[in-house]
Amino acid sequence: MFHPTRPEPPRGGYRLGMARTLIGKHGTLRMTNLQYGLAMKLVYDLGWKPAGTLPPLAYEGEDPPLDEEGNPKRWPKMNYFAGAGQRVSDADAKRLGEKLEDMLLDIPNHDATMHKVMQVIVLPPLGEMRVLKPGEKVNMVEFFSGRNKNILRKYAEFCKQGGFSINS
Repeated sequence: MFHPTRPEPPRGGYRLGMARTLIGKHGTLRMTNLQYGLAMKLVYDLGWKPAGTLPPLAYEGEDPPLDEEGNPKRWPKMNYFAGAGQRVSDADAKRLGEKLEDMLLDIPNHDATMHKVMQVIVLPPLGEMRVLKPGEKVNMVEFFSGRNKNILRKYAEFCKQGGFSINS
């Protein structure tokens, strides 16, 4: 469903193997598209009010990207998903970090998916993978429970340190 202040997820959903790289003066944070997309959906659903992103630096240069008619492209301000180098301001990043930190209180420390797991497979390069029982689904709170809670904690800490760019 379309929401005027919340961008729709990319067509085709989030690709698990691809990553978002968040780059700020204070460091770099990498998350899979799935982790990033679910964290952003959760924070939107819990009331974060985004200020909007600043365009990638390429949009501000002497040679900005052009649309089909040859006009300079306008950056869609509410786009937090493209991974095109769009920038999040210091103030917006700090508010995002605070909302993520507030969310941590509601995320269980234990793995809330274990009752839905049929089998745990250990793949040496990837680590543990859980195979769900047929018909089981995992919601966002369950996804970030247990050891995945640290993903949100790192994201919150990163955001609270200031602005950053969102890159693929």
